[in-house]
Amino acid sequence: MFKFPLTHITRWLHPAGLVLSALCLAQVCASENPRQPLTAAAQMQAAHDGRAVWVHFPGFEADIRASHQGEVVTGKLQVSAGGTIQLQLASDQKADWLERSLDSLIGHRLEGGDAIQNVTYADEPAEHPFGRLIKSNEASDHSLWRVQGDVLTEVHRINDKTHFVISVADVARNAEGKHLPQNFTVETWDRATGRLIKSRQVHTSWKRFGTFDLPVDWWAVVNTDGETRTVERIEFSGHRLLSATAAVTP
Repeated sequence: MFKFPLTHITRWLHPAGLVLSALCLAQVCASENPRQPLTAAAQMQAAHDGRAVWVHFPGFEADIRASHQGEVVTGKLQVSAGGTIQLQLASDQKADWLERSLDSLIGHRLEGGDAIQNVTYADEPAEHPFGRLIKSNEASDHSLWRVQGDVLTEVHRINDKTHFVISVADVARNAEGKHLPQNFTVETWDRATGRLIKSRQVHTSWKRFGTFDLPVDWWAVVNTDGETRTVERIEFSGHRLLSATAAVTP
């Protein structure tokens, strides 16, 4: 196999791709040396470290316009340094779905938490678009995952009644090469019947403000059992990073 010097390879790459490229090179090296295979724990660590998170986050404010099945609400959003969300909607408007969506969108960008390490492979090496299946070694945890490069491509949550799966179609890369959620689906099955209860397709667009990647557009298409279909959207504008004084707000 012909090998280029690493300096030649990195010279051709855009800076935003260097982090992912280094991980890919590491996988190639590991595959060429069967005595040093990538462990399930190493893959989970790579996926954890590959995320774009808000480091030393001061918080931000933005105007929002949200729509749900033709009903539109407007207002102002403030996110504190600690991730606390304050939502002020015009007049007496209410939107529980909006608060839940914002909690998830903001919460996944905050620092904190370690990579899940007590894991092992749940299958033998084989070709799969999303990577090998990984399982938890905890007796009480029935979670499963797949990792491709530095991206957690699948998350399975299984309990007595339901099987919940997140599948990542593609991600966005920031200036540092870290990844942000862009397109993914969330599906829930009834384990007793095998029936698909809910399918949720989600898309998010991001924009750089200072050293932080903030959401500018988010939408979801939700299909549920019984042919119920819902479309949700949140548009963000007028972003403003908070001051150092505001950054200490819990």
